[in-house]
Amino acid sequence: MTHKDNDTDMSDRDLHRFEHVKHGAQKHGASGKKAEEIAQRTVENHRNESARLSTRRDKGKMNGDDTATTKEKNRNRNSGEE
Repeated sequence: MTHKDNDTDMSDRDLHRFEHVKHGAQKHGASGKKAEEIAQRTVENHRNESARLSTRRDKGKMNGDDTATTKEKNRNRNSGEE
């Protein structure tokens, strides 16, 4: 599946990531079709990871648990917030 087949589902950020990964794969010798496949899988993996994290956060809030995930804590710690 190429990103053109899935344009409506992909955000600008996803499209940018797709093009970046595709270009990198081609630079490392992948054919055009293989590079698109690698890029699509990478974007999907990132989107799935984002969904898992947001679901985990939402579940915690629904259960009255307001503790942040480890990634959130690290992100806040690195930005000087808590």
